[in-house]
Amino acid sequence: MQPIFTPPISERSTRIKRVAIPFEDRSELVRMDRNEDVVGWDEKNLAEMLGRIRPSDVAAYHDSDRLEQRISDWIGVLPSNLTVTAGSSEALGMVFDAYVDEGTNVLVLSPSYSLYEVFAAKCGARLIGFPFDSTLNVDVKSLIDAIVREQPRLIVLANPNQPTGTLINSVELGKIANTALDAGAILLVDEAYWLFTPESALNLTKDYPNVIVTRTFSKALGLAGLRLGFCAGPAERIAEVEKFRGVTKSNSIALLAAHYILDHLDWTLARVSDVVAGRDYLVNKFFESGLITFTSHANFVLLECASHKSAVQLVASARASGYAIRGPLSGYALENFVRITAGPPYLMRQFWSQCSSKIFEYAKHREQWEI
Repeated sequence: MQPIFTPPISERSTRIKRVAIPFEDRSELVRMDRNEDVVGWDEKNLAEMLGRIRPSDVAAYHDSDRLEQRISDWIGVLPSNLTVTAGSSEALGMVFDAYVDEGTNVLVLSPSYSLYEVFAAKCGARLIGFPFDSTLNVDVKSLIDAIVREQPRLIVLANPNQPTGTLINSVELGKIANTALDAGAILLVDEAYWLFTPESALNLTKDYPNVIVTRTFSKALGLAGLRLGFCAGPAERIAEVEKFRGVTKSNSIALLAAHYILDHLDWTLARVSDVVAGRDYLVNKFFESGLITFTSHANFVLLECASHKSAVQLVASARASGYAIRGPLSGYALENFVRITAGPPYLMRQFWSQCSSKIFEYAKHREQWEI
């Protein structure tokens, strides 16, 4: 019989409140619950990309210098202003590690990406959530006032935000960046849903020494399974953030896939346009039907249900019809909402055709909202 062993647990570990949610088998479902590329690459392009793999791509370490040069050419920054990472989540964690200390303040939108809370807790920071109003808008003046009042070390804005789909435009981001600079704070803009909106904070990285932007290849570019992203900002900030990266910046297959994307940008961007069209189709259907939704700037659509129980029932009903959707959501103003990841228009028409009757049964209707 082995002796009972209880290891000493670090204070850092005890601060992190995280519940592991196991992955479920979605192989028989249309994946509209995790904001991934719903349909995935077509067989022709996938086969072409896989055909580029050589034995050394699996057996050897690979650097990302050439990919960083190509991405920098694409988005209009210097290679010194960019570093590739294993998904944008790694980039986010590196920024937290570089700038956040025990007892400092981190200001985020609330609700927003749940990993911000984990990163803040790991660093021993105080996480301050800035709420949305009931229509999921951000009062930028009040946000600026909060920055002045709280003097955070780091401000993190997911833009567009997840799970709300809310967008802060570039003019307002400039005002926030200026206030953050006066407060001595880093402004981290998490652009996981870039390409679904023309708005971006990337140009601010050229004018403000405190602005950093993270992006991922997981959402619009369909590489969630390969974990690839990047971090962009002033060269001095990138050098500081890179202190916390691993030996290699991503895996060789992800690098190959990214090169393939850049070799076929017309195909890539046409796929993104299809998702935007599908998203807008579903938003318009909800609006036309008198249901409660909001304009989305990401690759998902929100729908309010009549109650928390109704949201649970709609998720179950959609699953029975072959669609995985997410909900009920958590956080102020979203407790009765479900979230539906968008795909091309043909798929959204199919979803609406097969699920609209149950959507009408469980959704909250506008006349109920106005009572």
